[in-house]
Amino acid sequence: MLVTTNNTDVSRLGLAISKKAVNKAVDRNRVKRLVRDSFRHSRHALAGIDIVVLANRGLGDRSNKEMLTSLSNHWKQLVKKCAPS
Repeated sequence: MLVTTNNTDVSRLGLAISKKAVNKAVDRNRVKRLVRDSFRHSRHALAGIDIVVLANRGLGDRSNKEMLTSLSNHWKQLVKKCAPS
């Protein structure tokens, strides 16, 4: 994930799921759908952040549960790192 602040109250999401990382179009679309849905549920905690999700090779082979758990952990880490101190 690449992250930067955007000086607004809105969080934005970008996806870079390449064919090289996830071969089948069906799997790429599944990954994008899961990332968007997970982001939608965590959006309120991520206000003011721009996020770009990059896919690693083999991501399409993971189950939905594994991906959602991983994304949830990433969102929690971002909230901790970007929280005002």
